[in-house]
This record gives sequence, C-alpha cells and structure tokens, in this order.
Amino acid sequence: MDPDDLATVSPLIMRTIRRFGNWYLDLTPPKDVVAIRLNLAPGTLFPTAPV
Repeated sequence: MDPDDLATVSPLIMRTIRRFGNWYLDLTPPKDVVAIRLNLAPGTLFPTAPV
C-alpha cells in the first residue's frame, strides 16, 4: 500500500489539528525568587511510630 494513499484514509489527522494545543515553554528563571527556609521541629513531617 502506498503511504500517501494510507494517509488519506487515516482516521487521525496529524497535519492541521493539534490534539493537545500549542505548548510554549518559558524556561528562563523568574527574576524575583524568594528563598524560604522552614525551620521545623524534628519529626514534624515524618512522625515516628510508637514502639
């Protein structure tokens, strides 16, 4: 079968329709980055189980 013929009968159109839309990624870091450090007591996030 010729690939051009197969492309005309394919149920999924790939050339004109973008299934998930247009994605634009801005990978530059933000200018105002606030560094926050949390001072948590030991065992706050992962408490130990009683023995």
